[in-house]
Amino acid sequence: MGNHFPGVAGDANNNCSYCALGYSLGWTGQGVFHTHDETTPEFFRDKEGKAQLAMEKEKEIIHKHVDAANENPEYFKDLENVIQFDPLTFLQKDIQIGQKEVSAANQSIQNFFNHSGIDPKKELQFDLVIALAKLSKYRIRERILIPKETDMMIEHAKRGNFNEALKILKNYPGIVNYIPAHRAWGLIHQAAYFNNYEAIENILQNPKCDPFLRTKLSRDGKVEPGTTAREIAKDVQVKELISKHQEDKTIELKRRSMETLVKIDSEKDIQVESILLMLNCFENVLYPKNLQSKASLLYSNLMLDIFDFINTGDRWEIGRKEISLQLQSLDISDACFLATGKVDGDILSGVTETKSSFYSRVIQLYTRECSINNSDYSSKFYTALNFSFLTHGCKASFITGEDLGLAAYGALLNSILMYWGKLIPTREPTYRGMSLKEEQIEKYEVGQPITWLCFSSSSLHHGMAETFGSVTFIFDNSHQTKYAAKSIKQASQFPGEEEFLYPSGAKFRITKIMKNKGEKPKIWMSLEEY
Repeated sequence: MGNHFPGVAGDANNNCSYCALGYSLGWTGQGVFHTHDETTPEFFRDKEGKAQLAMEKEKEIIHKHVDAANENPEYFKDLENVIQFDPLTFLQKDIQIGQKEVSAANQSIQNFFNHSGIDPKKELQFDLVIALAKLSKYRIRERILIPKETDMMIEHAKRGNFNEALKILKNYPGIVNYIPAHRAWGLIHQAAYFNNYEAIENILQNPKCDPFLRTKLSRDGKVEPGTTAREIAKDVQVKELISKHQEDKTIELKRRSMETLVKIDSEKDIQVESILLMLNCFENVLYPKNLQSKASLLYSNLMLDIFDFINTGDRWEIGRKEISLQLQSLDISDACFLATGKVDGDILSGVTETKSSFYSRVIQLYTRECSINNSDYSSKFYTALNFSFLTHGCKASFITGEDLGLAAYGALLNSILMYWGKLIPTREPTYRGMSLKEEQIEKYEVGQPITWLCFSSSSLHHGMAETFGSVTFIFDNSHQTKYAAKSIKQASQFPGEEEFLYPSGAKFRITKIMKNKGEKPKIWMSLEEY
């Protein structure tokens, strides 16, 4: 009898099949402790006979399964995510990782069977393998996190190793426009710096590539923000190649469809793709982990997770700096305002303030009227943000560097609107004026449930709404939901407007439509829960 720790005694050549499996799943020095004797151990045990695992997150998930399975051999039969004790099905349904990673984990489990002599059909022994499969989720996912892949891609490019950088891009084409939180340049900027025509050509062939992608301000202040790859490149041919793609992309951007309403029944269908991609690449700023295993996460729950995360301790200060750095590639004055409250402040130094004052300024930035770099469609910050959200509908269209730059701010604003307790909702009717074309108005039908992915302003003053747009919306707010309109008067740049702001994703039901000749159409909608 002896005590083993995977990574110390547990390797590919070890006689202990359990340690060997732990090694094959990537456990090195995790301190998973069990006792070797002449019988097959039921589960990893500590000296008191309880399941013992080194990492807290694994304890929370595994302990109840371990204890329940030891007491009741039929336990795993009752779990919805385990079908006939099939590890491959288990991994696919519960862990939701890529097929390549599923195959690798499944092979590790099969190797375990082959070397242990255990019959996988014996349920009392197979429940151990299910537990190990559950643990393998973390080992696998840590190796395929998008933030790490993005960092690796940019690091290779920074060193001029574009063969390796492009291999990563091929596997993760959606990260082509993303600049990691601690970097100032993206992939296309690095390729332009090296005047690597072949790499630039390859990057621009990615249909998601944004040739207008602008640099951020570096933490040492040496890299100027707002610079495009064309401006970085010195080679004439490289410049011409980028210019040609900029012309083509300008045409494509002008064709992006912007839907003011999305017909929807379930909250599960709401996905602002730029937010999901941003969170995947922006780990530990607004969200603790990547979202590959949370594809079905409800939009409101995602916003709650974001708020809970950034509202804990001093994380809001980290978020303030990182989100400001994201914004300054769009407009330096917006970024400075978010970081310091001044349009010419120092983003990197920040400002001494309370959490509440920062949250208020997040809202105030939304109401500011200012220009956005390289935008021919907007003279207001909120217009640029809402245009970005609306062009995605509930399915991704082309996501630009600007979309990603706005996504972190948009996610934070939405979470504050939904869950900051200092914002007061209203049960009174509110009003909104919008500029819609006749064909857009025709899409609104009585009885239809809809959502708006944009942030939607409304006012208690009917007359104020009448002065805007071509159609007037009247909202019934008597039924309160997580998406209720909140008063932002105290934080707004224009407090006299008595503005109530609906978060992105609010659900309404159309109750009445009135079109009288010579008058603006009026549409009545009631706020609903999903």
